[in-house]
Amino acid sequence: MITIDDKTYTEDDLSASQVAQVQRINSLRLDLAELEMRAQEINVLLSAYGSSLKESLSEQEDNEECQKQET
Repeated sequence: MITIDDKTYTEDDLSASQVAQVQRINSLRLDLAELEMRAQEINVLLSAYGSSLKESLSEQEDNEECQKQET
């Protein structure tokens, strides 16, 4: 069953070209879902790397401040 604009069709109702278009639409939807998941993963990685960088900069500044106080 294929629903378009709230109307339901069977494959028998569609031409070969229309069936191919439906298959392509479904394939593109899967591609989009995969890309959205990948984008979410990349955003998590960006956040993790950003946090790690901020932490390392803070530690570096703390170490430099301690060294200045020792001299």
